[in-house]
Amino acid sequence: MNKSKRVRTGGDYSHCLFNICLSTSPTNYVGTAWIYQEEANKLIQEIISALRSCS
Repeated sequence: MNKSKRVRTGGDYSHCLFNICLSTSPTNYVGTAWIYQEEANKLIQEIISALRSCS
């Protein structure tokens, strides 16, 4: 149960979201893209923060 919480951490989460995008057909992706928009915005901020902390 606790492992599902860890999906929110950086690379694992982005990899998961990336797989979701790849595994959906273009039509389904367009239909559901708006659902991910808010999450994608958070993800972008997480990636930027991670890159800044690494460099």
